[in-house]
Amino acid sequence: MKHLEYLGDLFFCLHHDFVGNLHYDKKTAQAAFLYGTRTLEEIKGKKVVVLGTGEHSLWCKEMLSENGVEIAEYCDNDPAIIGRKFRGKTVGSPFDFFDTDTYHIIAAPDDELFEPAIDQLTHNGVEHYSFFFHTDTMINFQNEGLRAPIMEALNCLINNEYDPFIHKNAPMGVALRVMPGLEWYSEEVNWLYEDMKTAPEGLSVLDIGPGFGFVSLIIKALRPDCDMRWMSMEIEDRKIQTHIDTAGEKYPITQYFGVIEDPNYQIEGKYDAIIMTEVFEHFGASPAVTLKKIGESLKEGGRIYLSTPNWEKANMYRSWRDIPPFPGDREAYAARNKSRIVWADLNMKHSYIYTEQELLEVFEESGLKVERYELNGCNNFNYVLVRK
Repeated sequence: MKHLEYLGDLFFCLHHDFVGNLHYDKKTAQAAFLYGTRTLEEIKGKKVVVLGTGEHSLWCKEMLSENGVEIAEYCDNDPAIIGRKFRGKTVGSPFDFFDTDTYHIIAAPDDELFEPAIDQLTHNGVEHYSFFFHTDTMINFQNEGLRAPIMEALNCLINNEYDPFIHKNAPMGVALRVMPGLEWYSEEVNWLYEDMKTAPEGLSVLDIGPGFGFVSLIIKALRPDCDMRWMSMEIEDRKIQTHIDTAGEKYPITQYFGVIEDPNYQIEGKYDAIIMTEVFEHFGASPAVTLKKIGESLKEGGRIYLSTPNWEKANMYRSWRDIPPFPGDREAYAARNKSRIVWADLNMKHSYIYTEQELLEVFEESGLKVERYELNGCNNFNYVLVRK
């Protein structure tokens, strides 16, 4: 059982996106978190040793102190530091603490050293440990009403993982894989938080291209009574375990498979809310026709929550109007478009990144109008759309 807990905000800074590009003047918080096998309350009953003596360990000490946890010892893997004094304590080797349950190790390494640190702990049979990390965020984690469903969704995901590839490439599992998404659709999450307060009882929600299901789980945490459904890209073998098998362990979710751009594919049911986070740019055929079909699946008064990037312009087409219709045959589609990318792979890529004006053109032709709009601090378009 893993636990992810919010410790507090370290400081505010100019926002950088996930590849380090500075965007605008929007100041965002550096939110601090603790990820590990024990909760904060459980850690308080142990002697805490921090692995690392860099600046991250200083921030770790500050945030732990604010949460009532004091540090007993420090350790480091650098032989030049072992035996020296750090914050009034003699720095030991991490191997001095591996064989005792008296201590709880909290690793606070630089970002690039997370994987070696967890490999070291795991290889030496350390059962209980935590990682301290921080990330800049445009989400107000100090708002408990908003923070609680986000943390519940994250903890649901990190305790229901099945893909070893995730662990190999992200030592803290899916947590750091989905958290950047909060930057891309930050306003969408804020709008959903407010709209769920007044949404009808038993509301129906369709999440198109849900990925890990992060947004779905946030909504489920806000409104356990909602009827949540997923529309996922068709796969060859539906017996293959998918994200819903794990997310659905806590929340019941109905999943549909299909190719949303295929005109012969009909969306089942009508919905109070349709979620499209970072999906529209993946549509490989007939974007306006497809979005019109999606809009027609809204109930009276229903909303589409759509986010899409504004930061990549290496498009596969000169104009969105050049994106072809879906012919119904994948091989014919590839031949017709001289594409060397198979359809399944094409849908995993960004087919087209739209300008604001192009999005408005698509919405107009789809019979939709903008109810709310924000170009957020991560340079992503966030929209709420309704039928005309």
